[in-house]
Amino acid sequence: MVSRFVGAPCMSRWIVLLVLESCSHEEFDPRKKLDSLMHLAELCVEVIQQNEEYHAEVRLSVSLFSARAVLAQYTAAAAEVRRVRR
Repeated sequence: MVSRFVGAPCMSRWIVLLVLESCSHEEFDPRKKLDSLMHLAELCVEVIQQNEEYHAEVRLSVSLFSARAVLAQYTAAAAEVRRVRR
């Protein structure tokens, strides 16, 4: 698996450079080149999926933080109303 989140963009650039360098040799077998490119495509799809998962987790965290902030404000307001009514 490609390293998750932080290292994924650097890792994918490294993989692309490695594949392109190995494919640039004239004696490189076309079948091996195709296999390498297919493997590269699979790695790219994996990085994109991890990126989507990461951003989904971030959106969920922000939503939960916002919900907690609203709940805290509501609780404080309700406590103030109860205090004023006494």
